[in-house]
Amino acid sequence: MDLREKVTQDDIRLMFKEAKSALSQAYAPLTHFHVGAAVLANTGKIYRGCNIQDPIIDLGICAERAALAHAISFGAHYFPAVLIVGEKEKPLYPCGVCCQALLSFRDPASDDMLVIVTKNKEEETQFLSLRQLLPHGFTL
Repeated sequence: MDLREKVTQDDIRLMFKEAKSALSQAYAPLTHFHVGAAVLANTGKIYRGCNIQDPIIDLGICAERAALAHAISFGAHYFPAVLIVGEKEKPLYPCGVCCQALLSFRDPASDDMLVIVTKNKEEETQFLSLRQLLPHGFTL
């Protein structure tokens, strides 16, 4: 199954809007590296998150995991897609920790997740499979 079949252009536009909104809320006083993310739940609802930085590195959280936490706290558990946006001139890919977290909540129908990365402009997107980014992730 093509992962893009479950995600419409309207979904992508709404995810981009939510991720951009989250980006404006990012808290990164040390690096000024702001990231926003949006996850599309299998219910069709979109949840957003931003990165939150702390001087103690382990206490911070990436935007992707913040979006997951937001969604899970409202009862969503499966996600066909995630969109990540930042302020840099190159696409932002999820880190290994985020890939592993996303893998735990991938869409069970496809056993994968569409990862949409952008250069801070909606028309400059790349579409990847989570399995491409983390081909041997840990699963039970």
